[in-house]
Amino acid sequence: AHVHSPVGAQGMNTGLQAPSQMEECWRADFDYAHRDCAGGVFILTMHPQTIGRGRYFLMLRALLDAFAARDGV
Repeated sequence: AHVHSPVGAQGMNTGLQAPSQMEECWRADFDYAHRDCAGGVFILTMHPQTIGRGRYFLMLRALLDAFAARDGV
């Protein structure tokens, strides 16, 4: 299954949104994939313009740890 995230109100440049907003979207996408796509692969695509900022990198590290702690991951 393919999950498509719509472009936010700020257009393609999401580099100024709060890390919590990105985390909420990515966590929801992962939760869907984990629940509804057994045996699938979750691919998180990130643009360096966004994830290259420290506040997002710290959020990403914690989020990946949370994903890895899930059953079956």
